[in-house]
Amino acid sequence: MWKEKAIFAAIVVTMLIPALVTSVKAEPSDIASSINNLIDRIFDTVEKVAGHLAQRALSAGIYIARAAYLALIIVGIVLRYTGLSSFGGRNMIVGGLVLALVSEIAAQTL
Repeated sequence: MWKEKAIFAAIVVTMLIPALVTSVKAEPSDIASSINNLIDRIFDTVEKVAGHLAQRALSAGIYIARAAYLALIIVGIVLRYTGLSSFGGRNMIVGGLVLALVSEIAAQTL
C-alpha cells in the first residue's frame, strides 16, 4: 500500500515541479495571476496525460479486437467445415465478421 502511495506522490511531484519552477522564475507582480497560471499549467499537463492514456487504451483495444475477430473466424471455419458444430461455427463466423466490421470502423474513425 505504501508503495502505491509513494509512486502516486512521485507522479504528482513530477507533474507539479515544472509548473512551480516556471512560476517562481517569472515573478509576476500579481499573485492571483501566478496562481491562475499555475493551475492552468497543472490542468494542461493532466489533460495531456489523460489524452495520451486514452489514445493508448483505444489502440490497445483495437489491437485486441482484431485478434479476437480473427480467432473467432478461424475457429468458426474449423467448426463449420469439420462438421463438429456447423450451427455454432456459423454463429462464430458471423460474430467474427460483425466484430471485424465494428472494430475496423472504430479504428478508422478514431
